[in-house]
Amino acid sequence: MDRRQGVLYKWSSVSQTSTADFRNGHGFISPADGSPNVYVHSSKLLAIKYLAIGTRLEYTVGQAAANGEAAPY
Repeated sequence: MDRRQGVLYKWSSVSQTSTADFRNGHGFISPADGSPNVYVHSSKLLAIKYLAIGTRLEYTVGQAAANGEAAPY
């Protein structure tokens, strides 16, 4: 699988702080190559304690089982 780069631009969680709480929640990555946004769930974030919106990420895209759309793997 190819490694891709993008920016975390949206996150929804139970925390209302200025930095997103990445232990529980989900969000979207805006790929650097201009392809469609990629959904990410907190269960797929490895070795990350917290991030801020706008953080550059490297990720691998898999396929979501429920709807077939791209999702980080």
